Amino acid sequence: MFQEKHSLEMLFNAMYHGKYSYQDFISSNIENYIQHINNKIVKTNKTFQVYHSFLNLFLFDYLPINENVVFSYRKGVNIYDLLIVHRNSKFFFQTDLKYFFPSITSEDIKKLIEKNIDMFPVVKKDIETHIDRIISLTTINNYLAVGYSTSPNLSNSILFDFDNSLSDFCQKLNIKYTRYSDDLIFSSLDKENLQKVEIEIRRLLKILFGGRIQLNTKKSKYNHQGNKVKILGAIILPNGQISVDKKIKTKIETAIYLYLNDRNKFDDFLEKNYRKGVNQISGTLNYIKTIDYDYLKKLKKKYGSTVINMFLNQSIG
Repeated sequence: MFQEKHSLEMLFNAMYHGKYSYQDFISSNIENYIQHINNKIVKTNKTFQVYHSFLNLFLFDYLPINENVVFSYRKGVNIYDLLIVHRNSKFFFQTDLKYFFPSITSEDIKKLIEKNIDMFPVVKKDIETHIDRIISLTTINNYLAVGYSTSPNLSNSILFDFDNSLSDFCQKLNIKYTRYSDDLIFSSLDKENLQKVEIEIRRLLKILFGGRIQLNTKKSKYNHQGNKVKILGAIILPNGQISVDKKIKTKIETAIYLYLNDRNKFDDFLEKNYRKGVNQISGTLNYIKTIDYDYLKKLKKKYGSTVINMFLNQSIG
């Protein structure tokens, strides 16, 4: 909790020194800043993105999350850190939340802000006065917007009570629980205890969200050590080693080989969208760098450090 708090206007003007208008931020027509792609996703301009950066910096970055559980949208942690939690388990259960962002309502966000209002470095009365505007900037048709930079912070904190309650339940049964956005991962040395988790998830979602947020049963699955344990595109091997899925390895090596040996087929492989394809290859290599650095070193040895680094840095010509 902050002893010294400031108005939104003072913080905004101190941040942007007149480059952006506080009055526009607080009262302009939002439609001036966005282009609708469909009823849930929009394309935003730079000014709107600045507004969201400001909201994150002085409001949403201060929202509480369970850092022992949540590994999504956080600086300094990644999927590899999540996988480490589960690497020595024998039994696994994975599921996700159906239509997660679109299930979070304006009312959910309002309650979240009001509940944590003393956590922000902003005058309480100022937040109360402008809370409807803050909500309208972060939602589309009264639901949490997909693609806004404010949505990850909000979604993580919306599940704060859920994560805490589920974590307590799992600890009592010696079950490890982690979450990456809407993906819920559980593991244990005891198969029978693990099978109790799904019922508890449903119970908590009903209590906390009235059933609006639901499990995606089509993606719920159990697994055990000895099988291919695939989590968020990575693999936990029987010896506890973490690597990337074979399909990812095959695709990335095909792309690099074609780039080096047949540029026409490389273009075909990227489906004629060169820049988008290079970005995807760069993203995949950076993902590999995070998950299995030894494999990245093998790629450099096989294809040359220069070309791998060029893809990593998106400097391919």
